[in-house]
Amino acid sequence: MLGVPRRRARGVLATLSVALGLFVTPPLHSLPSARTTSLAPAPACASAALRVLTWTDYAAYGPRTSVRVTSAVRNVAATSCTIELGATSPLVRVTSASGTLVWSPCLTSPCSLALVLTTLAPGTMSTHDSIWNQRVDGHDAPRGTYRVLSRVGSATSPRTTFRLASSTAQPTLVLGLAHDGRRVTVSVGSLLVVSLPALANFSWSAPVTSTPALTARFASGGTSALTLYLAAHAGATTISATATPRCYPRCLAASRLYRVFVTVR
Repeated sequence: MLGVPRRRARGVLATLSVALGLFVTPPLHSLPSARTTSLAPAPACASAALRVLTWTDYAAYGPRTSVRVTSAVRNVAATSCTIELGATSPLVRVTSASGTLVWSPCLTSPCSLALVLTTLAPGTMSTHDSIWNQRVDGHDAPRGTYRVLSRVGSATSPRTTFRLASSTAQPTLVLGLAHDGRRVTVSVGSLLVVSLPALANFSWSAPVTSTPALTARFASGGTSALTLYLAAHAGATTISATATPRCYPRCLAASRLYRVFVTVR
């Protein structure tokens, strides 16, 4: 600027820059580094962290009665983890008594291959139903014994047996906390499921029975408890499980006893 001293010229330029919102960005190396906080997703569930259980809504099915298969996936680890769920996960497989694959949800009709990443907190469970109409290659499946299992990744459930018979049997009975102290009656050959949810700061023992009237096909405890029973023999038995405080024996908190009285006829 003509006639304006240099110092004054620089002051005028600085004043104009502020007024017009013009700022000179300092070199990148002089800027403080920004810290971004993000919530990382839970890691994928290891096979050892999962317990998979499969059951049917009846132990025996009459002709043209749809077979409902329930797959339960439970996180038995101490931390949250993620699994992929969709039409093919859990993967359900129904086989004949000889082991031949008879039905799977995507075997006879197209289905979506999309999978949804789902987080399971410790002790929590995700259940999924699949429906088989007893049809194989356009025909009714032969009467007889069949086996079903579910798989999530490399974690596989024990096989559950059901029959295609002349008539439908008693429905599978699912017992929870609401059945504590109750008496129930089931028929020989029917199925019972004991599903006890997570309780804050408690750990469940695996449910047990007082007599062999019920045979456990699968039993597990921990943050939650899940057991599948077959009514094998006529008689009376008691299903029991105990929720123990995790602080025991350092604390004096009381344990919780769960019992259901079962008559098998």
